[in-house]
Amino acid sequence: MVDRRERETKLVILGVPEETRRYRKVKESLEISENTRIRDYRRLGKYVSNTNRKRPILVEVELKTSSRISSPGYVVYKSSVSDRGQRGGSMVLVRRALHSAVLTVDTSATDQVWLRFSCLPGMLLGFVYVTPSDSPYARNINIFL
Repeated sequence: MVDRRERETKLVILGVPEETRRYRKVKESLEISENTRIRDYRRLGKYVSNTNRKRPILVEVELKTSSRISSPGYVVYKSSVSDRGQRGGSMVLVRRALHSAVLTVDTSATDQVWLRFSCLPGMLLGFVYVTPSDSPYARNINIFL
């Protein structure tokens, strides 16, 4: 049985982050313009020794606009987006040290980034943005069912 602490370390809370110091720091480190708003972000990685900070290996970002984003030390994979609307899609930032382990990348499907790593044989990681049910793009959700 998994104890509560272990479950909480793997918990990912979704939603729009509040305008906090940490949120601004992420926005600055990704070199995002002021008119771009991050919808959500997750830092996936190991904890840095003697701190409570996670060293990011993969960072997933959901964007509201199609602005270009770069971050020192990361390789960016951005999903394709339809030409309709003011949407930015999803983006995955992979730490440059891990980039050599990326075997395949598929960004051809709208709002999806699929990665296969040599260090994770037999596993395909998918980063998919699912639109809200009241969105005009929601009818495309059936492709996942």
